[in-house]
Amino acid sequence: MKKITKIAALILAIALIAALAASCKGKNAGELVMATNAEFPPFEFVNDAGEYDGFDVAFAKALAEEMGMTIRIDNMNFDSIITAVSTSDGNTIGVAAITDRADRRESVDFTNSYFETTLVIIVPKESGITSAGDLTEASIAVQEGTTSDIFCEDSLPDAEITRFKRAPDTVLELKSGRVDAIVIDRGVADQFIGDNPDLKILDDVLAEEVYAIAVKKGNDELLGKLNAAIRSLMDSGEYQRIYDAYFES
Repeated sequence: MKKITKIAALILAIALIAALAASCKGKNAGELVMATNAEFPPFEFVNDAGEYDGFDVAFAKALAEEMGMTIRIDNMNFDSIITAVSTSDGNTIGVAAITDRADRRESVDFTNSYFETTLVIIVPKESGITSAGDLTEASIAVQEGTTSDIFCEDSLPDAEITRFKRAPDTVLELKSGRVDAIVIDRGVADQFIGDNPDLKILDDVLAEEVYAIAVKKGNDELLGKLNAAIRSLMDSGEYQRIYDAYFES
């Protein structure tokens, strides 16, 4: 009789462990992999402590928490992110100040937008370039695969375009005098100007853009959860708190 009781207790314990595991699984639907390029401050970068940091990083972590998921960051070249998302098993999302464009939608789906920005021009303060019209035959530094690269390729066919894997390298190229200007997103331009007072941003706006999160095409379930989490963070004020931490100045 005691032996049977012990067996019954063992079965009950196993059942309780299984139920607990199922409960935990329901609360934590799994792991999100954030495909990013940590060379685009203040959106994504590696801080002095050697940790991934930036607005997008904090935002993605908040989204994962809102969805009851964990997050892992996979750093890569920017022009590899769309491919990484489109060929993943569905748990990889692209969060890297990615502009929602029709051509990219051929490979991935995008969430609702979470950030508005513009494309601008950076030049030395003493530069003879004073407007977008002066870029026609200029030498321009861009980050490879970004909308800055695409814009210059499409709109400035006579310009000399120099492409870099890392956005900060465009500043080094400009300050060395090897290029005349940089075309880049406004949020990053502000960061670069803050760190380099000998540079300035021209008044001309080359394009208006919105950032969104890239999701594997057809993964409607994850897309819906992300959109709901984005809305929740905006409604709760958490989005504004994260924004102020990186852009308040």
